[in-house]
Amino acid sequence: MSEIKTKYFYQNKIDDTCTITATSIPAVQFPNLYDNDNYSRAISVGSSDSTPELVTIQFQNPVKIDALFLKNHNINNGEIKYWTGAAWASFTSISDGDTDFSYKDSVFFVQQVETLKVQLKMYTTKIANQEKYIGGFLIRSEEH
Repeated sequence: MSEIKTKYFYQNKIDDTCTITATSIPAVQFPNLYDNDNYSRAISVGSSDSTPELVTIQFQNPVKIDALFLKNHNINNGEIKYWTGAAWASFTSISDGDTDFSYKDSVFFVQQVETLKVQLKMYTTKIANQEKYIGGFLIRSEEH
């Protein structure tokens, strides 16, 4: 199943031409968001469940988005938003109430939008107050 998901997202909109910012994830780890390596992760520093971790990706040009894929993450509750040009709007929420503490992959199919920015907001982790991590953030559109 992971192979199918990865192939579906073979042309990720996130790459080294994007401007990426984060609350506490070191910039040196930003390539882990798009390197397609399940074992490398972008990991927060000094995080807790009371402090959300924000990751914002800004594209050089507007991109069309209809699906999002979070790989190898420990997000229990979070949200993915896109920039309308005037404000942030919600793509989808991330909610995982299961008790499986292993890493997780999550796929979200959304109504297509065109945007310059996407924001991942991670609120809580599967294990309370653990550092927040994500092994990949893939964004795609049917229109390559």
